[in-house]
Amino acid sequence: MPEAVSKLTGISNEDMIQAPSFAEAYQAFLEFIGDKVLVTQAGYEYDLPILKRHCDLNGLMMFSNPVLDTKAMFTYIHPEISEVISTDFLIRYYDLNTDGINRHNALADCSVIARIFEHVLKEYQALALDHFTADGKHVMKRFVIPEMYLTAPNGGGKPDE
Repeated sequence: MPEAVSKLTGISNEDMIQAPSFAEAYQAFLEFIGDKVLVTQAGYEYDLPILKRHCDLNGLMMFSNPVLDTKAMFTYIHPEISEVISTDFLIRYYDLNTDGINRHNALADCSVIARIFEHVLKEYQALALDHFTADGKHVMKRFVIPEMYLTAPNGGGKPDE
């Protein structure tokens, strides 16, 4: 695991030794989500492509649950904003108090994203919008999927050992 990722997440190479395989973790994830709608922050851009790649590498079917992305939804209603719509940007935009929250921890980040999602939904309600379409014309043009999320880490078709 790259040192920068370890510093960001608090997850070490030693932690990974006893971690379940991707297939095991993915199966547990599928059982956890059931048929629920998933909410992400930049998931269209990062999480979903990398998850799809790992499903493909492991011969697993990608889930088909609906996914709402707070970055895409925000961009849809705020085309005038040209800044990167990061989690930190949205925390500042909505003036959310995140003191004491251990960012880049999965559960903590979920609580932050949930709060952002509530604010986005309030804006949709105020604008009398009852739908969201992630189309290339309005939203997806602002997304860039990094190459590292689309190819195996060693440049081939298989992940590094």
